Amino acid sequence: MSATDFLLKPIFWIFFTVFVIAAMFVYGMSLVKDNTLLAQATRKLEAADKEITELNGRLADTNRRLANNDRMLTERTQQFNQKEQDLSECTQQLNLKEQDLSERTQQLAQKDQELADRTRQIFNRDTTIAGLNDTIRSLRVASHRYGKDHGQLTIYNDCACSNLRVWVDNQFIGEAKTKYSPSSAACGAEGTATATVPVGNHHVIATDGAGRRWNLDVTIREDTCFIQGLTAR
Repeated sequence: MSATDFLLKPIFWIFFTVFVIAAMFVYGMSLVKDNTLLAQATRKLEAADKEITELNGRLADTNRRLANNDRMLTERTQQFNQKEQDLSECTQQLNLKEQDLSERTQQLAQKDQELADRTRQIFNRDTTIAGLNDTIRSLRVASHRYGKDHGQLTIYNDCACSNLRVWVDNQFIGEAKTKYSPSSAACGAEGTATATVPVGNHHVIATDGAGRRWNLDVTIREDTCFIQGLTAR
């Protein structure tokens, strides 16, 4: 049987039609599968694009943050450099102040030494002056018989009065017991009422055993003796 006869038989076309339909079905199924895979791949690609977009957004935000951090770091670096410069200037000023303080301390130590020397000199001078004052005082005392600014008062009995008692400025100075005449009476003689008193005016009161009373004022001068006799009245 020839090929032409075989093609003319209905069974051939039936099998051919079945084969074509099966092939088309298989091809269609492969296309469906490919479309499904393509859709899945498209969805995955869209998800990946979305994720990439989000990542790009995050990356942009991170870049902005990094830029801000860089700017802040630059500012902080400038501030730090300024602080270091200020610290360096302060350190230089501190060194100058310490040097000046050291010089002032040395000057103060010298002044303290000078002050100590001056104090010793003043002390020595004060000691010398004190010695001279003592010497001058001794000389003055020696030159004043009755003491500086003092004189002596002697009251003698010129009346042969008994119990002749004498007060000077209300202070009892003694009893004039011995009878003297104006020519024989002497300053501080025995039996007279004698006292050393300051210079100036003084009031003298005297009484005797007979009830008589004497009141008189006398003037005493430095280094002199005032002699006064009391006569009967």
